[in-house]
Amino acid sequence: MKIFLKPEVWPIQQFIENITERDNYYLPSFQRDYVWDEDDVKSLIDSIIRGYPIGAIILWKPSDKDFIKGDPFSIPLIDTDGDNGGDYYYVIDGQQRLTSLLLLFNEWKIQRNGEEISLEPISLYPTPNGGYRLYKSDKRGIDISLLLKVFAEPGMSSLQIYNKLIAKYSEDYIKKAEPIIKRILEYKIPVYIMSTTREDPETVMEMAQAFIRINKEGVRIGNVELMLSLLAGKMGGLIRDTIYTSYKEIRDTGFEIQIQPLIRLVLSNFGFGQSQISHVERFASSLDTLAKYPADQIKPTLDKSVNAFKLAVRFIQRELPLPSAQLLPSQQTLVPLAKYFYTEDIAEFNNLSTEEIGKIKHWFILLNFIGYYSTSPDSKLEADLRAITESSGVFPYHELLRNVEQRKYPTKIKKDHFMRGRNVNVLKRSGRQYLFILYLLMAQNDADDWAGHPITRVPYKDLARHHIFPKEFLNQNLVIDDPTDKEIAINNLGNITLIDKHMNSEIGDLPLHDEDAQRYSGEDRGYISKIGLSESTLEKHFIPLDPDLWKLENYEEFLRERMELIYFTLRRAYPRIIG
Repeated sequence: MKIFLKPEVWPIQQFIENITERDNYYLPSFQRDYVWDEDDVKSLIDSIIRGYPIGAIILWKPSDKDFIKGDPFSIPLIDTDGDNGGDYYYVIDGQQRLTSLLLLFNEWKIQRNGEEISLEPISLYPTPNGGYRLYKSDKRGIDISLLLKVFAEPGMSSLQIYNKLIAKYSEDYIKKAEPIIKRILEYKIPVYIMSTTREDPETVMEMAQAFIRINKEGVRIGNVELMLSLLAGKMGGLIRDTIYTSYKEIRDTGFEIQIQPLIRLVLSNFGFGQSQISHVERFASSLDTLAKYPADQIKPTLDKSVNAFKLAVRFIQRELPLPSAQLLPSQQTLVPLAKYFYTEDIAEFNNLSTEEIGKIKHWFILLNFIGYYSTSPDSKLEADLRAITESSGVFPYHELLRNVEQRKYPTKIKKDHFMRGRNVNVLKRSGRQYLFILYLLMAQNDADDWAGHPITRVPYKDLARHHIFPKEFLNQNLVIDDPTDKEIAINNLGNITLIDKHMNSEIGDLPLHDEDAQRYSGEDRGYISKIGLSESTLEKHFIPLDPDLWKLENYEEFLRERMELIYFTLRRAYPRIIG
């Protein structure tokens, strides 16, 4: 037995101190991106205050810390001033929750691998009867992060923050918040530490299987992704360094790719079959053999591969346009596109005909929407890469669609398939294809972020997934008994758009319609008239212009009407893939 499980329970405060001051926590490349927003974090904090379970954190502690330190594609959970001197861990499950807690304890900003991750403040409003309200802004209530600093450990810095707070709020108001903040500080998180006695290919396979079984977030990741992350260090120095440099260059543009698609392309161009990668022993042995090749035999193929991949990314950024790989339901769709550019020696896609560009775009959108590579990606990629290498100088659109058809996947997006977005929580991974389509159509519509900037010119990390009927407003006033049904009713495609983060926080839980604002919030106007959103702006976000549909009593009709507007734009923009 090479894997040992040790369950523990750590108070939040101790866990944060372990991460920032004692031990060293790293993310494998498949766990890299933080995708939660203020609504997610507000729900997490609310669960902690109420004493609800928030799930376990699962860590992998290798026997040799150099196993992690030697992985060129892992990154720290949070940047610290060098080695903390303690143990080394991979965060296998719980990255979103840990990152959220780090933001909570660090005034909503942290550095990760030299990049800033930030959120708008979550504030606490203690009510007179000992209760509380949470807000996605520091304009109502007190910033919880500051309150944690005051009550966590008394000291000079916490005294200074306390004095600033009582200058702005009454001392009694701060004291009312103390027992609520103590619930956060005393909350205990279950932590499972999976220790390994040695780190060989067989152990990697075991950890891959463990990850598949314990993962609760719906992340479709299998043996290949974990092995590519953890065995990347076995590749020769030139291959590893070139891949890493190119990978970092792409991420520096804000596109936020994962490493696996790039490694898949490179290995394919060195003769590796996608299915071959699944056999861990043979895969590791082949990497050892490849590492021994002379540099002059490797470099031309390697350079051509990374250039083809970069071109595929630029194509997606310009032609769709797509600002971040976080929007992609499957990043594996980049592999066949890059393979086509590699096979046909295409250095720039300006020379492609309008017809060919259209076919590539339609194929790319279709496969992402239907989730083609979500299951059994190895054999599907193998068949698609073969079709590309055997093509006669043009993108093999029809051959690739035949591969899709043979797997019993749809080759057209039918209306009823698209309308399922009305019955799916699009903020979860299982609904990502609908958020992907929504962004593309908003880009087609020249939609802005409600702060005066076209969304195509705004970094994706600065856009909030805004609930048109505010989430908290619906939570309080929408009468649906089943919690899952209620969650879907609030978070379905019909109620989501993308706007500026600060604007989203400013709106908070204020309703759309003036009458609802007066009835439920004690405000004179709903946020549409308060902000002064024009009809043109509303139309570009597919928001029906009939003010009666903005009332809570007509919420269901609003959703139906908005879904029709989105579908109409989809049919007009991409007729080739509409059935």
